[in-house]
Amino acid sequence: MFLSIDPASTTGYALFDDDSDLITVGVIKSPNKVENVLVPKGERLYLYKRDLVSVISSLQKEYGIIKAVLYEDFFFSHLNRNGSSLNVSLRAIIEYCCYELNIPCEVVSISQWKKHAASKGNASKKDIKSGVLNMFEVPEKVRVEGTDKKIKTPQDVYDAIGIGSFGIINHKFGKIFS
Repeated sequence: MFLSIDPASTTGYALFDDDSDLITVGVIKSPNKVENVLVPKGERLYLYKRDLVSVISSLQKEYGIIKAVLYEDFFFSHLNRNGSSLNVSLRAIIEYCCYELNIPCEVVSISQWKKHAASKGNASKKDIKSGVLNMFEVPEKVRVEGTDKKIKTPQDVYDAIGIGSFGIINHKFGKIFS
């Protein structure tokens, strides 16, 4: 099993079996507000770690040992410095959780997985979704970790599928590009 993650405020994840078949998808939410009250960054990160560990534990219990966690490389946007800060923190939590759970983790190049999923390294969100839907059957709604709520499948899930489908191929050949 391979778990791929697209870290963001709404983190998409996808679980693949050893044959690169998509098993399940979902999301982890890291809300910046709860009932119109700002959630301190430390609390957001604590909740993210809790939910990530819960996802990994649940998936391993139901589907078996996860051989590697694959996640998207970091990018910096001068347009959204707060988002960049959160993204760095989320990636650090992924690394920490993998270390704590003794699961190897690998960074996947953004342009490489996009080229794999949508035939160009600077693919738009629409291109990625279309490319992923050509390769996999994706549910219209996904469950939000820690709730019984289902939401329309967000772009982050399509990204996680693209990251995973590329990352697994390269993991098998020992060629993760970052």
